Amino acid sequence: MPFNTKFYDKIYFRKLYDLSDRIIVQAEANIHRFNELFPECSNKVEYIPHGHYLDFSHLIDQESARKRMNIPTNKFVFLFFGQIKKVKGVDILLKAFSKLAKEREDVYLIVAGNTWKADYSYYKKIAEEGNLNADKLRMDIRFIPDELIDYYYSACDVAVLPYTDVYQSGVVQLAYSYDKPAIVSSLKPFTEVVKGGESGLTFDAGNEDELYKTMNQAANMNHNDLLVMAHRGKEYISHKYSWEIIGEKTYSLYKDIVNKK
Repeated sequence: MPFNTKFYDKIYFRKLYDLSDRIIVQAEANIHRFNELFPECSNKVEYIPHGHYLDFSHLIDQESARKRMNIPTNKFVFLFFGQIKKVKGVDILLKAFSKLAKEREDVYLIVAGNTWKADYSYYKKIAEEGNLNADKLRMDIRFIPDELIDYYYSACDVAVLPYTDVYQSGVVQLAYSYDKPAIVSSLKPFTEVVKGGESGLTFDAGNEDELYKTMNQAANMNHNDLLVMAHRGKEYISHKYSWEIIGEKTYSLYKDIVNKK
């Protein structure tokens, strides 16, 4: 089901799922969510996770990446990366960061990605009201080409995913692939991957004050402690989200479908 649900969506998707032999979800939490919405199709659901990006990421020296992207080299850098839509919580992030930036001169936020059914002027207004000028905030509201992804992640210290709702997100795996820990909202598809205090930090979804405190906590952390968090996450995804295992599960699923025809 899309996040911007219309009255006819459930009818449409029920018909689509009725035609399916199997339905793959990419987070374990979505099995329960799917079964609540479409109990008549619950016997078709299979969990096969989203794979990691370890084979595609190329970490660059942080100082070099920041100079290449014209990002301050002397600040703690937070990164929001990905498509900007209502459920991504960018408004919450900007409000939380504006509080943090009023107290600290050593923090910087990058928001990089294109908008999707969202009005950029809404986010721009929040940034202006929070006095987030170019010394504190960079808004790259556009499609980010693949060749720049290495630079954005290499330049940051922590990735931030302030979503208010999510089915699954590969952005966490992307952050770990670049040896970066993540701050995520406490939604089950995230907490399946990010273990709060161990491989990242979590906050109550939608809670602006909690996000502000969590970002401040991250900015106060020792660089080596952040790296340890990232390495724990990287080790976890290398096994849990192995493409070899995913490939075997997908092949077995398709084989089972064909054999039952």
